Amino acid sequence: MEFDLIDGSMCICYNLQKMLCSLLGIGVWREGFMKPLIIYYSHTGNNEKLALKIKDRLGCEILKIDEKKKRKTISILLDFIFNRNSKLSGYQIADHEHDVFILIAPIWGGRIASPMRAFIEKESCRICKYFFISLCNGVAGQKDKIAAELSSIIQREPIGVTELWINRLLPEDQQDKVKHTFNYKVSDNDLKRFEADIEKLVGEVSKT
Repeated sequence: MEFDLIDGSMCICYNLQKMLCSLLGIGVWREGFMKPLIIYYSHTGNNEKLALKIKDRLGCEILKIDEKKKRKTISILLDFIFNRNSKLSGYQIADHEHDVFILIAPIWGGRIASPMRAFIEKESCRICKYFFISLCNGVAGQKDKIAAELSSIIQREPIGVTELWINRLLPEDQQDKVKHTFNYKVSDNDLKRFEADIEKLVGEVSKT
């Protein structure tokens, strides 16, 4: 059984539930047991589309992270330069009902989008087991940096980090150009190109 020094009682509770589920031979998030929760932030709508697709696959609950003030694109650059914190709208997460979190957000300047970062900084003690997935531009070596950023904030390593590169959807002459990767609107057909990655994540969450 795992014991975490940060909110260890919560993690023990989660693992007792999982052990009982295993003994009974039932899924972890059937009625009466804890289940995964998708938490997402999306600026352009791309990661919202991804979050809703994964929700449909898992049949689990979903929580959208919003900011108090509507964000302008220029503010993304200012947040990055001045390391500003996001001010989030109110939200509710039921205690002890979720033992796996799927975090979904864009990547800005090689870092997790500031609204999602503000959320995980606030809720780090609640997050015992988690995955991170993002529709992002796609940069070599970025995945390891995101995993390190998550581990630093939450003080636990993610079970998995997945990047779905928008670069792969663009013509070669538009790849690696922010004006194209940032403004690209992902379609349902585009998401089908990432089917294998999405299915892998769903399978891993189901086994956790």
